Amino acid sequence: MFKGKTRLVMFGLLALLLVALPLLAAACGDDDEDKTPGEEEKWITIGGTFHLTGPTASSTGPTLPFLQNMIRYMNEVEGGIDGIKIRLVWADDKYDPATAKIAYQRMRDQHHPLLWAPPTADVVWIPVRDLFERDMTPVLATSAYVRELFDPPSMFFAFRNSDANIFTGLARWVLQDWEASGGTGKPKLAHLHWDMPYGNASRDGGGYEWAEEYGVDIIDRIYPPMALDLRPQLLDLKNKGADYVYMSGMVSDATLLIRDARATGLWDEMKFIIDHATAPYIYLLPVVGEDAEGLYQVRMEEPWTAGPEVAKAHRLETEIREWGGYSASRLDGSHNYSVKLILTAVVRQAVADVGYENLNGEAMYNALEKLDHIDTLGGYHNVGWGPDNRMGQSGIKIIQYRKMAPGSEVPPDGIMMETVAVSDWMETTDIFTGE
Repeated sequence: MFKGKTRLVMFGLLALLLVALPLLAAACGDDDEDKTPGEEEKWITIGGTFHLTGPTASSTGPTLPFLQNMIRYMNEVEGGIDGIKIRLVWADDKYDPATAKIAYQRMRDQHHPLLWAPPTADVVWIPVRDLFERDMTPVLATSAYVRELFDPPSMFFAFRNSDANIFTGLARWVLQDWEASGGTGKPKLAHLHWDMPYGNASRDGGGYEWAEEYGVDIIDRIYPPMALDLRPQLLDLKNKGADYVYMSGMVSDATLLIRDARATGLWDEMKFIIDHATAPYIYLLPVVGEDAEGLYQVRMEEPWTAGPEVAKAHRLETEIREWGGYSASRLDGSHNYSVKLILTAVVRQAVADVGYENLNGEAMYNALEKLDHIDTLGGYHNVGWGPDNRMGQSGIKIIQYRKMAPGSEVPPDGIMMETVAVSDWMETTDIFTGE
């Protein structure tokens, strides 16, 4: 159970986020607005909005400065992509479709981005779908929640996967773990989630139906965004006989899950799993520490403990964060380094197709359709698309939070906890687009 100091750290972290994120969100930003490119310099502009405020801000808001740092590294250290530098323009969409539409129209008119990347949630772009089509501006989304944006194939590409597809991999693991643990009958998997597109995506995309047919009983339970107490929901799940509890939620929700599962004595009665929204070493472990021991998580990347060659992207992103002045820490997710590799592949393909002088949104779109495999060095699993494929990945891994072995070298972040893969790659079924 959380100690008093840990609780203070948790609420201190959340308070800092609430103070800092609105400051970031105050204006539409341009990473190079004070720089005038020389006549010989080559530049392309990409745009995107971020959930800097709103219910998902605690997990998704901090991704912006890390992405900005990655792009600065590409421009200043590597000289861009084969000499072509990247300008990122951005705004806060507040996790609100109306705000996102205004932001896109303003940035389109002012900066004419060739690629919209990497917005976190596709749901905010429903009102702008026709504009993306008209402008021939492809969208490289982090995740896919809304089927109508991807099926039939459109301007939207996801470099992770849909939550519905991820749910199929989770169900496969639950059955494997249930059998290995000596369980009899059907395992009961509870899904604890928001009643919003992000939380409902696994259910609405067909994940529940697929899991039930595969042999897993599903219990659906909602909770409000920015909740302060999850004990009623957890006790209800106990009464319904849940064997596994899967939470779709932000970092603040994961801390509550751990606190309340321990407080109610349920921590050792069920297996608790969180989704991929929370970065273990950056956001969760500094708050909960050893209280996370035994927690499971769905990941689409190799864990840090897989080693420097298997999870090479994590080490490279850590080095670039240190270059930018961020404190050293382990990473289980190298989101921004994967974006770097994807951007590099897209720009190179587009230039090969039409030349730098003729680059436009259509060229970027056509390049994305040709990239059926991109090696992200352990950052993601099997990333690639095609004319009929918009889902970037087809696999997940299950990791578990564990104490480091006695005598282990103290890591840079000083937290003697680690995440370890407890499954091989679990293939996911594309029920989202039906491919």
